[in-house]
Amino acid sequence: GILFIETARRNFLLNQYPRDLTVEFPDGEIESVESCPRAVLSQDSIRLGGTSHAAYTVAVRVNGATAEWNPMEGRWSADAALAPGENRIEIESINDLGTIFESVGFNIFRADSFEILGGELTSDFNLTSASSPYRIASDLIVPSSFSLNIEPGTLLFLDEGTGIRIDGHINALGTAEKPIFFRPNGCGRWGSIAIQSVGNHFTHCEFYRASSTDFDGIPGPMTITLNAGQASIEDCRFLDCIRCLNVNGEGNLSLRDTSFLECELGVFGVNSYTEIENCLFGETQNGYDTVQLIGGVRRPSVIRGCQFEGGARDGIDLEGSDCLIFGNEIFGFVEGAGIRSRGPIAPLLVRNVISNCGKGVVLDPSSRVRLNHLTLVRNDIGIDLTAGETVAETTGAIRNTILWENGEDILSPDTAEILFSHSNSGKSLFPGIGNLSVNPLFADPDKNDFRLRANSPMIRQAENGLDIGAIQQSTGQRSYLQLR
Repeated sequence: GILFIETARRNFLLNQYPRDLTVEFPDGEIESVESCPRAVLSQDSIRLGGTSHAAYTVAVRVNGATAEWNPMEGRWSADAALAPGENRIEIESINDLGTIFESVGFNIFRADSFEILGGELTSDFNLTSASSPYRIASDLIVPSSFSLNIEPGTLLFLDEGTGIRIDGHINALGTAEKPIFFRPNGCGRWGSIAIQSVGNHFTHCEFYRASSTDFDGIPGPMTITLNAGQASIEDCRFLDCIRCLNVNGEGNLSLRDTSFLECELGVFGVNSYTEIENCLFGETQNGYDTVQLIGGVRRPSVIRGCQFEGGARDGIDLEGSDCLIFGNEIFGFVEGAGIRSRGPIAPLLVRNVISNCGKGVVLDPSSRVRLNHLTLVRNDIGIDLTAGETVAETTGAIRNTILWENGEDILSPDTAEILFSHSNSGKSLFPGIGNLSVNPLFADPDKNDFRLRANSPMIRQAENGLDIGAIQQSTGQRSYLQLR
């Protein structure tokens, strides 16, 4: 009884003192690090304070300098100098061994002055690195006869809810060494870029904390909307945006070598053409599909060589949309599907690796199945052909495909007429030519490495002497590019 009382007393006393490293802004410039991880200020220093673990901390350092420390209250304080431009603030808690046991970091941009923009342009306009940073204080309109040209290294800070409408052209052409930045002016979110024209280009741009509002009657929030417009986006980065790209009204999007991190939705297209290649889609937030395409135009959209890193719904969701989906790695959609297609138009799926999803591939029973050289591993269901509302005779072919360690390899209607050939199932031997039911011998499946070992029984057992599955052992190459 005494031990219990002493333990309870000790825990009570410990809970009266700080136990975490926190950051506070006594002067009120910033509400919190969480709400404003990249603040914009115009002063040469900032007063910081906060707490650290009262029992473990002997010192707190701010950018390497020792802060004032009150061990009785578990509180620290310090002034941090701010140089013009980007400043990284690193705060570290130090224990009695001189070891950092907790740390937090954030950015503050010091802008002593801005070039102010807004309203409707009356001529072509060039934004330069030398004249930046720019502040877009009200909606910026580019009329149909003019162009907005943005040079490498330019920084644009947009007021909360403020956007850019492109009826003419925008050419935001950064480089790897000098990217272009679109960021909020303050701790909120800027609006969006609405494009209603063709011939627009973005290269090496970073879009940060966008998508706060609808813009000019165009449904949002979206970072960039192509409303019957056309744009190419290459080597860009979308970071902490709500929803990133919207393509509608027979719009045309060419998207390459671009990453989407901490976003709710990557690409949403309606009756449009979208080509997505070599992109990284980090885990999506708040229950949206990562890429969703509805309807289409005269030619199928293309999704090729991308990596999808999970989310609460589907990796790729198609509704009446013809699409070539080739050479992608899709994993971690545990509550949804790696690829889902609704309606009678089925996508052509070739050389995709889909793992650790609720369902690997979901197709409407009324569609014609076209699956070739897939690797479907550790999904609850590998292929589901029963999820549609239409009762129809399912036809088509599954060829050169590996299904392994799924809860169920395939669910199909009793009336389905599916041709299986040169495929490997972990559950049973499919009827048909060249099928197997053996361990495919992946290189390291626990690390999502589904390349084939040199002694894999899948090698040269597919049609035309190729390897069964998505990845050819002879090349040793994965089917996506790593982007960060």
